[in-house]
Amino acid sequence: MRTNSEKENTPSLNEYVYEEIKNQILIGAYPPGAKLVTKDLAEKFRVSRTPVIVAVNRLAAEGLATAIPQQGVFVKQRTLKEIHDILEIRKMIEVYSVPAVIRTMSFDHETTEKLRATARKFTERSPENYDQAIDLEVAFHTQLIGTSGNEEMVRVFQNEHCMDVTLHLYQRAGMDVSDIQKAKGEHEIIVDELEAGNAEKVTSLLIQHLDRPLDLLNWLITTGRLSHDF
Repeated sequence: MRTNSEKENTPSLNEYVYEEIKNQILIGAYPPGAKLVTKDLAEKFRVSRTPVIVAVNRLAAEGLATAIPQQGVFVKQRTLKEIHDILEIRKMIEVYSVPAVIRTMSFDHETTEKLRATARKFTERSPENYDQAIDLEVAFHTQLIGTSGNEEMVRVFQNEHCMDVTLHLYQRAGMDVSDIQKAKGEHEIIVDELEAGNAEKVTSLLIQHLDRPLDLLNWLITTGRLSHDF
């Protein structure tokens, strides 16, 4: 029989604590520069410090937090230029992947249906909070890139936190989840056009879709709502 300590250190608990802290960062509960104090986090999630330490170290390794020797681990701060560059990287990767995605979907109907099912989930579930919106948005776009078959593009897409930055931006702008949901109606249209092999139409839709966060960033800067590190 496992002890309480052993139960607390199971992969499922480690993953749970990691996801909770990560989501809190994304929705702005832990803003850029905030110190991730393991004792406080352990008390909040009612666990020992071990899974919290595992989670915080993982966040630092993945680039969502920064470890400073003798000081602790802090939520990563990004400059406005870095945010802009990451959004541009996301746009370039998704648009570039279109021909490869179309090729895959032309002979792999199972993959097509999986992508379509993911696109439908957003409208079917009508997410009421950012946690649900994050899960569904990340799932669709990560799956879209994965369908290209280019593992390096997927790695860059994930390592640069393209989706995390986009959703954090929506949160900072105070965008209502219902507004995000309206935009996600385009997901099903994108899948339809991909299946039809209409690369030009898909590219146009994706550019329109992916220009929104860039336009939002520019609006936040222009209006003075965002004038410092992110």
